Amino acid sequence: MRTPRSMVKFVSGCMILAGSLLGGVFGTPSKDMPHGDQETAGFGIILLVIGIIMNVCSFKLDKKRKENLLELEKEKEATELKRKEQEKKKQIELIIYNKCLENNILNFDSKKNKDALLIIASSYGIEDIDEAQKMFYNAKERVEKENKERELKAAEERINRCRKNDQQIYDDAVKIINYKGKEKYLYSLKHDLERGRKALELGAKAEKIALSNMTAEAQKSDLAIWAGMANGIAGPGAAIATAYDLEKRNREAEENAEAVRESGRKLYSELKSIQANLPAALRAEEGMIQYIENRLFDDKNQHQKFKLLNISDIKYTINDGLNFDVEFKYDLRDELKLINSIATLDGSLKICVYDSENKLVASGYYNAEGMEKFDLKYKGLGNFDLNAVGFKGIRTRSCKCISSDYKEIDKDGEYKVVIEPNYLWLIEV
Repeated sequence: MRTPRSMVKFVSGCMILAGSLLGGVFGTPSKDMPHGDQETAGFGIILLVIGIIMNVCSFKLDKKRKENLLELEKEKEATELKRKEQEKKKQIELIIYNKCLENNILNFDSKKNKDALLIIASSYGIEDIDEAQKMFYNAKERVEKENKERELKAAEERINRCRKNDQQIYDDAVKIINYKGKEKYLYSLKHDLERGRKALELGAKAEKIALSNMTAEAQKSDLAIWAGMANGIAGPGAAIATAYDLEKRNREAEENAEAVRESGRKLYSELKSIQANLPAALRAEEGMIQYIENRLFDDKNQHQKFKLLNISDIKYTINDGLNFDVEFKYDLRDELKLINSIATLDGSLKICVYDSENKLVASGYYNAEGMEKFDLKYKGLGNFDLNAVGFKGIRTRSCKCISSDYKEIDKDGEYKVVIEPNYLWLIEV
């Protein structure tokens, strides 16, 4: 592809050639035209002149361009040389600064310190005391700036690590409050029951696997069944699910067949034992589900239920992640009833933090204790007593409140904590 400059040269060349031809051919007398075609010849001369002018201009432009490129290259070299000189000067400044620190020279108020500075500076070709002092303070300013930037970066990383951990705690709390009322207890029970029934189905396949197959070359298809059974076990056999995963078994099958056969025999034996005990565990879970579904339940008058907690002693601290660790005490010693049945108060609280201008800056959730028996980690304890859940007695509890914009949080600022009901209920025990 032609450049504009080459196009100018090409066009000017064509014009010169065309002008020469037209002027030469039509300017020459002939038999038919004794005086030639002066008009056409004149046009050819004009083309010739324009082509020559364009060619001359192009030549001058080329020369100017080369001069500009040469000048630009010189400026670039000069800039690079200046950069290297400045870099070298900075290195000398830093050396002088560090040498002064090594000799405990922190200022130049005394003649002794000035003389010492001049000795240090002269070792690097600096003989003027004013210039030496200037170099010292230049280096000091840079070092302090770099140190501050490192401290800020380290603080930012520390804040982010802390906020990540706090966020996980907050997310776990939100996960639990999403299961409200009876669903809080029934979700994991039903989930376990479904997995347990699946395990029973897989057990029928396990019975068809002959022990003789285990003594032969390790079979990945068998391992798939065992791993599937392990993943389907609920209740007391849940720990087996994490001990044997299919991918690990298959990899070991290739690396050490004998070790796999041995672990396979052990797993088979354990699963058979679980299969024998599993029906009773599932019946217990079915009974628990029916028991909870039949309990009296009341979630009306949220603020009235909240008053039962007699919350006091609310405190907060601002942690390294610029989130709020809120602490509070509740006092619920009265016996609660639904109609004539003993009940327990359960559910969650919402904690809000406001600044001095009453702007919401952070929030979090607290879930009543005793959840571990009925949340997603429940593994079929077979306990029909709901006394374990909910708010009871006098307790001091804490909650993570995540700030919406940590850069707005002032550790020395004044904040107000407000605790309110998120979702509370009474359930018959």
